Amino acid sequence: SSMINLNLGTDDDGNMKYNGSLNGSYNVGKFRINANLTGRFNKGFGKSSEYREAYIGLDTSILTNNNMNITRRNFMSGKLNVDYSLNPKNILSYSFSINNRKRYSNAFNDFEYHNDESYTRQEINNPDMQNIENAISYKHLFENKGHELFFDMYYTMFNNNQHKDYK
Repeated sequence: SSMINLNLGTDDDGNMKYNGSLNGSYNVGKFRINANLTGRFNKGFGKSSEYREAYIGLDTSILTNNNMNITRRNFMSGKLNVDYSLNPKNILSYSFSINNRKRYSNAFNDFEYHNDESYTRQEINNPDMQNIENAISYKHLFENKGHELFFDMYYTMFNNNQHKDYK
């Protein structure tokens, strides 16, 4: 027996947003295979303003900050799981999963002080993260109902690269 499921979605609230997933399973003989793939992509725009006054004795310090940023986010995830039934009481499994996250943001901050001093700072943030996991599992069902033995072994790799640039 087999099954395939596809889900797609979008949201347009002024920012681009898309997401989707593809899931499938297939059973043949002593094998059961499950796989899924998920993704989200969006792009956003943001603005903010801040006005701050600080009083130190008789002196007043005023700061005005205006921020504008554009952000793109991408996320992809996939998983493959294979079960092999040695017999009705013993199951051996292997799974592999991968997750990728990427983000890019470009922000401009304008700072103005009450003494006519001002400057603009551009901040570019570009992190990239990846996670990979392998797992082997064994399950034994005993004659007494509710008694089970599990064994899981995982090998995981994680990579996180982050780059920030201030101009």
